Amino acid sequence: MLVMDFFLTIYLLFISFVLFLFYICLPRLKRLNTPIPSYYYLAFYIISSLILNIIFLVRPIVSIFLHFVILLLSNFLGVRIRVMGLTGHICSGKSTVAKYLREKYNAVVIDMDKLNREVLDYDYVKKEIRKKFGDEVFDDKNRLDRLKMRKLVFSDREKRRQLENITHLRVFLLLFKTILKEKFLYSTKYVFIENAILLRFKIFRLICYPIIAIVTSNRTEVIKRILSRDKCDLTTAENILENQIKLEEFASQSDFLIFNDEGKDRIEEEVDNIIRMIK
Repeated sequence: MLVMDFFLTIYLLFISFVLFLFYICLPRLKRLNTPIPSYYYLAFYIISSLILNIIFLVRPIVSIFLHFVILLLSNFLGVRIRVMGLTGHICSGKSTVAKYLREKYNAVVIDMDKLNREVLDYDYVKKEIRKKFGDEVFDDKNRLDRLKMRKLVFSDREKRRQLENITHLRVFLLLFKTILKEKFLYSTKYVFIENAILLRFKIFRLICYPIIAIVTSNRTEVIKRILSRDKCDLTTAENILENQIKLEEFASQSDFLIFNDEGKDRIEEEVDNIIRMIK
């Protein structure tokens, strides 16, 4: 507890010092048309990451919150923060749009499903999963059987909540570290967070603009894509789809809604229009 309080105090003092420094220096540097050295950003990123990783070992929620605070405060460091959201129905064409964004706009698209799979490979996460769900969700080589786990959590809401309690904080930590790295170290212009249930998290509605939703009105086609992609049975596919955000929510909570019912060329045209609007 004392260690946690010590590091948290040091971190808050560090943030206060940085804000004080840049409140005073930034206007002068801008008037003199003097660029702020990039190693300031590098030092800020390295020191913040180190401290936040230490805090995460003691209090994960505090660490996640402070990552979010850094994203908001980084504007004072002269870094233009724009993180965009890419969401939509499962198997609706998000991957197609993500590929197009990477190829044409050199965008970084952070796939939260991939981050989740990375977290599930951590040994200490597998230990927690084994305690909650038993040995039946693992194979003989101690690898998580993702198909069995998928069937289990999408048929039982309580089981899904238990798994989310194990993985969500760690996934968010990886996500925010990736965003900070892309913005502070690489100055990436377009950074997207891709996730089918992005709109269920209020934090993403705070830090993401715009949020682009890719949807389709053809339920039968979506079911076929799930069966083909996940190699699961029809019941599991229907359960997965049932747990998705409804079309009405996408329409009311996203900034741009794209229907993937008219082919790839039409989607790319709409994406181009959105990028032109937000430049």
